[in-house]
Amino acid sequence: QHDVVAMLDDEEGLVVAAAGEVLGVLQSTKHLLQQLTGTILERLKWRLTQDPNLDRDLEIGACQSIGRLGTIAAGLKDLLVERLRSKDLEVIQSAGEALARLWRASAVSEAYLQAAADQAAEILKSPSEGLQPRIAACATLGALRFV
Repeated sequence: QHDVVAMLDDEEGLVVAAAGEVLGVLQSTKHLLQQLTGTILERLKWRLTQDPNLDRDLEIGACQSIGRLGTIAAGLKDLLVERLRSKDLEVIQSAGEALARLWRASAVSEAYLQAAADQAAEILKSPSEGLQPRIAACATLGALRFV
């Protein structure tokens, strides 16, 4: 399990996402040791907030990992909402899908998800926001399944 946790530090986004998938399975079958939960969440938070090498693939992989971890990752939901404001549509989609996964795992409330969708809907209503933010808002709504 420790080797899989270390994969969260990999420089390839696909590896980070795969690590999240494995850790999510281990967690859901109760094989994930409670003492590793904090380490896993700290690494993902660091990846999204402080990693000097963060690129779009790593950002996507970290979002996917958070979504796949389920209930133990509920504390990282605000980091996903921040990604809904990205200029990269794939980052937005990954963050939205991760939030939807957390909602299905009962890790975030429907009201929380709805608030993120409402924020995107407000951007859509405002032509002064410009084209790119409105396209991103559409992607957010699609990712959250509130279209």
